[in-house]
Amino acid sequence: MKKQILFVCVLASFGLFAQGDDKDKKQVGSVEINVIDDYKASVKQAVKISQQPNFKDTVTKKLPVNYSIRSQRLKFQYNPKAIAPARIKRTRLPKLPQNMVTLGFGTGLTPLAEIYTGSSRNKNSGWGAHAKYFSTQGGVRDIIYDEAPFRESEIDAYYKYIFKRYKIVADLDANFDQSSYYGMMTDSLPEGYTDELEQRNYNRFGGQFLIENVNAKSRSLFRSAAVNYHYLFDNYNTKEHTLAIPTEWLLQVQDEDIYTSFNVAYQQSAFGIDSINNVMGDTGTAPSFLQLQLKPRIKSNYGRFYFTVGLNINTNTENKTMTNPEGKTRVYFYPELTMDVAIVPSVLAAYAGWTGELINNSIWSLKNQNPFINPLTDMQATSENRIYAGVKGKITKNLVYNLQAKYSLIDNMVLFYRNPLTYRTSKGFEALYDNAQVLGLFGEVKLETSIALDVAGFVEYNSYNMKNFEFAYHMPNLQTGIVATYNWKEKIVLTTNFSYVGERTAFDHSLFENGTTTEYPILNGYVDLRLGAEYRYNSDLSAFINVTNLLSQNYQTWYGYPVQQIRFLMGLTYRF
Repeated sequence: MKKQILFVCVLASFGLFAQGDDKDKKQVGSVEINVIDDYKASVKQAVKISQQPNFKDTVTKKLPVNYSIRSQRLKFQYNPKAIAPARIKRTRLPKLPQNMVTLGFGTGLTPLAEIYTGSSRNKNSGWGAHAKYFSTQGGVRDIIYDEAPFRESEIDAYYKYIFKRYKIVADLDANFDQSSYYGMMTDSLPEGYTDELEQRNYNRFGGQFLIENVNAKSRSLFRSAAVNYHYLFDNYNTKEHTLAIPTEWLLQVQDEDIYTSFNVAYQQSAFGIDSINNVMGDTGTAPSFLQLQLKPRIKSNYGRFYFTVGLNINTNTENKTMTNPEGKTRVYFYPELTMDVAIVPSVLAAYAGWTGELINNSIWSLKNQNPFINPLTDMQATSENRIYAGVKGKITKNLVYNLQAKYSLIDNMVLFYRNPLTYRTSKGFEALYDNAQVLGLFGEVKLETSIALDVAGFVEYNSYNMKNFEFAYHMPNLQTGIVATYNWKEKIVLTTNFSYVGERTAFDHSLFENGTTTEYPILNGYVDLRLGAEYRYNSDLSAFINVTNLLSQNYQTWYGYPVQQIRFLMGLTYRF
């Protein structure tokens, strides 16, 4: 207690000395004191010192413990309450229109009518029907006829039903097409030449029935089968029957799945009077083809490599054709090899393959290539072996491309020929066949932007080396095209289609060079520019206008057959 009192007195004496006139400096004996701030006392936290000893035992010993567990059933009186199921709100799908009608009319007496109708949404069944009528009459210059009728009409309907494991589809269709042999140019005929315009009407009826296994994970043998039949006749007493039965099977050999196609195709044609060339068709000449195809293949992958290995075997029996009147049977073997590798996934891929196919040309297939073929037409089977390789991928997020090179060996390649020496009497085209080697390059790009603009373009170049003919008649070496579509707020849709087709040889150059004919054998290249615009008043009603051959070029797609000049087509579309 005395020590505490003494300490307080000492502090008080220091405080008295510090309260002089000079607040910054004070002298205590020989010690000079500088006062910086007032004294501020603080107490630190106390730390208790443990009095217990701390030791660590380096030797531990576990006590032996023996125990056993005896099972015993216990009864619990607990009845949990049922949890109410969560209710998922049903989302009502937007109602889609079941019907659509399009009506239009254009220059050159060009009417258009089209209608679609079908069932509403149903996961098990559905049906639909479609009909279209399109024709045009005039608009072709420098021909001796006042009009050049052309028509494409079709009717088709289908019904489908999906069972637990299978799907069945039934189709019926009919075509009523018309073409006219108007290819008589005024500058190639003597003055006063007149002739009646010949027209050809194609009528084709048929249908298909399909049954398909819809379970993709199923390992069953049967995958699909179909029966396809069509009957064609025209106003020249031409008839044609075509029957196709394609089937798909899945064979399992140990751990490998072998996808196998077995197809049967039969075709028979009969010709009547060929008034175009003033030839009486031989009704006894009814060419027919019976084709059997077996195509087993294995599909597999190894990392980024996806490949197909198989064989395409075809037997083809020809009977009573113009080149083989007594008939013959041939066997064709084609490899089925394809490979696809992702070099940079989703950016760059390379692919290659070696495939082949056998095609029996028919009246209908030749007409779709050239609507001006003669009623009496030679038909043969075309065989092609094709080797190709290419790369495809993305340059940017929205720009994709595809580049390909190919080499084809074609037996009996179809060529359409019109002899200039029989120009006045032979108005249509005959089908010629020759073996060819074709070297081709192909490239395409497609741009899809976020501003509803889609642009696609392609370039294709083919070089033909024929065996018997000097040229591949009517086959261009160069073709290119650009298609662009712009959709502005789903209200206005603008489309443009630009295409260029290079020069083509129509007939043998020597006929012109030797002065046998004054007709020039080269068909000039041409540009076809098309524009279209659609205004959508609402989701149900829209109006459109299409312009064809905007540059109004007077070019010929086939020798002696110029196309229509600039043509406008306007109309309305209503959905309900």
